[in-house]
Amino acid sequence: MNPIMQQQARQLARRTFLGQTGLGLGAMALAGLGGRASAAAQADPLHSFPPPDPSVFGLSTEDHAWVQRRQTPHPGKPYTQVLDFDPARVASVPRTFINCTQPPLATIDISRQRMVDAKFWEGAWLPGASVVEMATGHDPMVSDPQGLARILLTLPRS
Repeated sequence: MNPIMQQQARQLARRTFLGQTGLGLGAMALAGLGGRASAAAQADPLHSFPPPDPSVFGLSTEDHAWVQRRQTPHPGKPYTQVLDFDPARVASVPRTFINCTQPPLATIDISRQRMVDAKFWEGAWLPGASVVEMATGHDPMVSDPQGLARILLTLPRS
């Protein structure tokens, strides 16, 4: 990849990380909240989690510092409130789970298991779904933006 494309891929990936493009699951979940997600987490510390050290995502040096400066508390209510949705409706569109394996983030091990479980969503998940592995940490938009961009560009558009 030439230097200009590398810079553009990194910028796209970082915008995705910040929730500006709507490509990431976190971005989709927080899109309706805008800056209120951070404010809500800070206003109710009993229902938020401090951000982890970026080293748990396999980040070091400049990338570690870049993420550290931008992290905010994670709202806790997504862990305590049930999301009401129709699995069949979600299953009607193509889905891809990007499994970041180096280092694996232990807190999402259950998600990794579900993505290959034929019984997940009463069997609605697997048809139309795919799993792609990346040998990078949980922030591929920072640690391997070119690799993530290559994967995103191959995904079906709905």
